Amino acid sequence: MRKDGELGRDKRRVAIVIYSQYGQTLKIANAIEKAIESGGELAEVFEVDRRGRVPLLRFPDYHGFIVGAPIYAGKVPARLIRWLRENMHVIGKYQNALFTVSLSAASKTEKSIRENERLLHQLEIDTGMKPELTSTFAGAVNYREYGFLLRWIMKRICRSEGGPTDTSRDHELTDWTEVNAFAQEFLQRLTQENQLSAVASEATILTFGDGGETRPAPIRPGS
Repeated sequence: MRKDGELGRDKRRVAIVIYSQYGQTLKIANAIEKAIESGGELAEVFEVDRRGRVPLLRFPDYHGFIVGAPIYAGKVPARLIRWLRENMHVIGKYQNALFTVSLSAASKTEKSIRENERLLHQLEIDTGMKPELTSTFAGAVNYREYGFLLRWIMKRICRSEGGPTDTSRDHELTDWTEVNAFAQEFLQRLTQENQLSAVASEATILTFGDGGETRPAPIRPGS
């Protein structure tokens, strides 16, 4: 019997759907994509457009979905919420996961942890999504990309949270070990689901005859 990883095994395909205004959520999505493909499966990143659509995504082509949501000023972008609301009836039928990206995730205080949990829960309420796996990652403070007002606001927030305040450069706060662990956990769940499907298919073949008459599965030597 051919084992997973050998030539000829059908690879599972994962769609990673995100919105990324400043690029860090996209960078995280690309790292997850790379980790999944290193694990022997296929993945592709899609970005939600301004109308809340992902034109190139064909749902039947994929076996799992990961959604990446940045948090700006305590809110998830409306376009991503719109896309989730319109497509949860499909996504919910597959292995799915959700991650958020925020500045507060870099802080390990009890207050920040509670706030991140609240935002995740609120997103589930707003969209109807019931992810089987969730995580929150610290993003980046891209001072050099911000306008004067946003740079000033972000500096004040960072000062209050104990974050970086040097506005002459950008600061990446993402823990890539956490990102990889998230990808590996999703990959493991996807693989287990695939194995269960294969066992169920084999049991069906062994149990039913050509005319649909139920037959006992044959006893194999050594079983």
